[in-house]
Amino acid sequence: MRATLRDVAERADVSTATVSMVLRDLAEGRVSEETAERVRVAAAELNYVSNGHAASLRTKRTPTVGFISDRIATTGHAVKIIRAASDTARQYGHTLLMLNSGDDLADEIEAIKELRRDGIDSVVYARMEHQHVTLPAGLPDNVVIVDGVSDDQSVPAIVPDESQGAEDATRHLVDLGHRRIGLLNEDVSYSLAARLRLQGYQRALERHGLDLDPALVVTAKNSPDTADVGAATLLDQASPTAVLCFNDEMATGVYRVARRRGLSIPDDLSVVGFDNLELVATLVDPPLTTVRLPHEEMGEWAVRTLLDDSFRTHDRSPSGPTLQAAPLVIRHSTAPPSERRAPRPSADHITA
Repeated sequence: MRATLRDVAERADVSTATVSMVLRDLAEGRVSEETAERVRVAAAELNYVSNGHAASLRTKRTPTVGFISDRIATTGHAVKIIRAASDTARQYGHTLLMLNSGDDLADEIEAIKELRRDGIDSVVYARMEHQHVTLPAGLPDNVVIVDGVSDDQSVPAIVPDESQGAEDATRHLVDLGHRRIGLLNEDVSYSLAARLRLQGYQRALERHGLDLDPALVVTAKNSPDTADVGAATLLDQASPTAVLCFNDEMATGVYRVARRRGLSIPDDLSVVGFDNLELVATLVDPPLTTVRLPHEEMGEWAVRTLLDDSFRTHDRSPSGPTLQAAPLVIRHSTAPPSERRAPRPSADHITA
């Protein structure tokens, strides 16, 4: 049974009037952004489709961009991509219709059929984690991929420049004077992002004439317990003066283990994360230096590529996906390894 407006209202714990305003893009100044985001996520979780498309179905084209994702509601990255995509669509007189597949192929195919039945012929196909993708059957010709790489090079795609981000983070540590820089990474056998970040780390060491000590590279799963185990292994077996982590959650594991061993961050150990999850990076003590994944930029690029012919022709990579820069955000978790100390920045500083 198709979800109703009331179903969305109950899921988001708001009135049906509020849901209607949000989904018709009339909420600005009337509904807080937090409440509006809750409504949009609830609608996506329920695969809610508004009957407001009916008037334009006669032309088989609607001023709507479809947004199909594997995990709209289960990752903090999604909100930034969706907000940027929605804001950009609005600039072009379109709305954004979100469908959450839960990474289930059958649900994805059904979502595509639903979009096509409603005459929606522009689709963002988004992954919430950088990966290889096989596009499902039935997508319209006007489709772009966010955070994914397809074997079909004719499909526009955008991904974070993971490798350059890791290289910049490692170079930052080298520039501070560190020579024993550890990497706490995910398993490169199944994580494309982990492979690319390892490449960037290795390239930075090579360019600075530093040998790669295998003991300085440790793999851990992305969970608190395994991150702690990986951090303990790295600190105990390799004695690094700095650690680059696969993501901000793993960096918190390094924080915990370092403190159990009486190590002060950044006086005894510098730590760099990856993602820039603000609820993590800005709340740990000291605030975490990290690489910011460019979710807003990717969401904007995707919709502009779908809707703006001039943008589509000049901003395409000639081969492979477009690489979006992932800048380093310098906070207070990094410092030189000796007693000399550079002044700490008074506010977050983002490198180019």
